[in-house]
Amino acid sequence: MSLTVKQFTNFNGFPKAAELIEITGAHALEASDRAVFNQLLKIAHDSNRLVDPDADWEITLSALRRASSKHESNDRVKDSLRRLRRTEVKVTYVEENTGKRRVMETHLLDFTDTEATDEASDGTVQFGIPKRLRVVLAKSNRWGRIRCEVSYAMTSKYAIALYELVCLRANREHCVEVLSYDEFRSLLNVPPGTYERGLDFQRKVVAPALLEWPVRYGRGHPITAAACARPHRRSCHLLVEEVCRRIQSCFGGTKPPEGRANGEAARRSRERRSDQSVAIVKTGQDQRHRGSHAGGGRSRSRY
Repeated sequence: MSLTVKQFTNFNGFPKAAELIEITGAHALEASDRAVFNQLLKIAHDSNRLVDPDADWEITLSALRRASSKHESNDRVKDSLRRLRRTEVKVTYVEENTGKRRVMETHLLDFTDTEATDEASDGTVQFGIPKRLRVVLAKSNRWGRIRCEVSYAMTSKYAIALYELVCLRANREHCVEVLSYDEFRSLLNVPPGTYERGLDFQRKVVAPALLEWPVRYGRGHPITAAACARPHRRSCHLLVEEVCRRIQSCFGGTKPPEGRANGEAARRSRERRSDQSVAIVKTGQDQRHRGSHAGGGRSRSRY
């Protein structure tokens, strides 16, 4: 069985454990916080000491700052580190002995140690990852390859969450995964009690996330949002193969074929009832499969 900690970073990104990609309760974290954490986790993974219970790591504040913005002060980076240290998240994992799913509530950083001088040009930050969280990561056998530069380029925390969810499901034999409406909201870390109406969820969460996706070639977005035809099913369908292919092409791969943009589905979705769920489907040549996906049935598409 392949383990996440045994994988190497390559052009497609560093291997991020599924347990950290599918965390819930992280709605207090901003987009910059998630990008900084990916950078810190990459450093820990590449050191080959991620499962060492006594290991800690060090990085210059300027490296974290320059990757996210041109701001000359370290205040924003320190704010992100503070939120990563104080925010409690829920990590779901499977216990090895019993095979039962368990939920661990923890913070993402155990500690941060910075120099007393706030504006030191060569200032560094030392950080550690919680010991119990390392135990879970040491046994993880599912991962998604995340590119830190993609996370830094996105300004929406929902876009980063969606990007990581898609990367986790890349290269699977099954390109369609059905998620409940509530589960999809939870994985995107939407704050409880906000955007509960389907129309608000689409406008404030899904639409901004789609705008962040890299679309340099062709027309339209690699994925689009459309309401399910049957409200009682309350499910989401995630087709990932085309999305991942376009992401790779936009960040150093080959140019994908152009697809014909179709705005009719988006128009129809806005006219549907607000309590309907959201389905994520592909655009372009696969529009003919939209009806079967949105209806909640199993697709026979070869993609």
